[in-house]
Formats: sequence, structure tokens, C-alpha cells
Amino acid sequence: MNIFFNAIISVVLGFIIGSIVAWLNCFGEPSDSLCSLRFIIFSPILTLVFFIIFWIYSFFFRTPDTSENRREGFKKLFIGIGLTLLLIAVFFMIMLAPGFLSYFFIR
Repeated sequence: MNIFFNAIISVVLGFIIGSIVAWLNCFGEPSDSLCSLRFIIFSPILTLVFFIIFWIYSFFFRTPDTSENRREGFKKLFIGIGLTLLLIAVFFMIMLAPGFLSYFFIR
């Protein structure tokens, strides 16, 4: 699988499942900042977990075991983790931008 495709799928799955987990943890509680904090904590962690699972699948089950492939695989791991963290940051900026903009312009 392509490393960019892995990162995008990981971000989508991480944020969808992270929001479901945060919603289930906040179910029945009054809405407060702790619920949004749970979402902010769960989503990036699950995103990185999904990316590493996809990388392990493509590295161990889809490529032959040679030293060159091993080197390339670890290089793709670090590039992919960086790309996944960048996509997480972009997703959070898109998601949180309206709140920050309304805070500064409504004053």
C-alpha cells in the first residue's frame, strides 16, 4: 500500500473511532471541556495506532524480506508517522479554526 494512502486512511479511521470513543465516554454526562479533551486525546493516539498497524501489515505481509526492503520499510515508517502527524495537525486546525476565529472577531 502507498504510504500516503495509509496516512489518510489512518487519520480518517482515527478521528471517526476517536470521536465515537469520546462520545461513549461522555454519554450521560453534562457537556463540558473534559469531553472535548477526551476527543483531543483519543483521536491522535488512535490515528497513530492505525498507521502503525497498516505499516506492519504492508511491511511484514506484503514485501519480501531483504535488507534493502527492511531499510526502505523503516524509512517509510518515519516518513509516514511525520505525514500522519502533519495530517492530524491540519485536521485539528480545520476543525478548531471557526471557534478561534469567532472568539477573536466577536469581541
